[in-house]
Amino acid sequence: MLFINRQCVILLIAVAFVMTGCQTLDKDLAQQEQAPVEPVIELTPMEKLHQSPNTYLLSPPIISPEVAASFKQALVMVNNKQWKVAKERLLAITIAAPTLSGPWLKLGDIAVQESAKEHAIAHYQQAIYVNELNYFAHNRLATLLREKGDFQQASHHYRQALTAWPAFVTARQNLAILLDIYMGEQSAALKEYETVAALSALNNQPESRQLKGWIADLSRRVVAQKKREQRAAKQLKASSNNLSKEQSTNEQGATNE
Repeated sequence: MLFINRQCVILLIAVAFVMTGCQTLDKDLAQQEQAPVEPVIELTPMEKLHQSPNTYLLSPPIISPEVAASFKQALVMVNNKQWKVAKERLLAITIAAPTLSGPWLKLGDIAVQESAKEHAIAHYQQAIYVNELNYFAHNRLATLLREKGDFQQASHHYRQALTAWPAFVTARQNLAILLDIYMGEQSAALKEYETVAALSALNNQPESRQLKGWIADLSRRVVAQKKREQRAAKQLKASSNNLSKEQSTNEQGATNE
């Protein structure tokens, strides 16, 4: 009988512990429900664009420490305008590290400095062949193609640069200039200029008075163009209505005869 009572006591103690645990859990859950919920900050489309990933930097090629050191030395030579030795070093690196597009980019830059723009175009194209995400090469190549008058290809490569990194302000501004001045696509150019201004602000860059002037001037031109198109559409519609009336009158006259 004593043994049974001891079992009952142990069972009652266990139940008490479980009930206490449940009460504590319920209390914690209640406190969590009453705690203020942190608001989820929704990014604007421009903020999302600004935070878009840089796919070129996210996929670096694997190279040896020796090649990396040699490339750094080549960059010093380029900065010091030691074109001849820099080219020799860079060409050697293209053989040692064929997956590295940077040497071809720098060879293109040297060719531009030496006024050998056809060579520069070839070097930039090779950089893109090695790594199609090299937005620097796309941007530089597009500028040379624009100078040659190949506006469609220039537009293609500016857009490829922005595909690799949508927040690349330089290529976006160059695309806006191409669309505005060379291709006559003012509305598209205005959107790009406005995007450049917004991205620059998110980069904490000071406001560009030149860019602000371009946007104001182009906005006026876009509005004026839309008004001209609306007037032309009204005139065309009026002419079409008058022609329909004349045809209807002539048909009615012929019927009366």
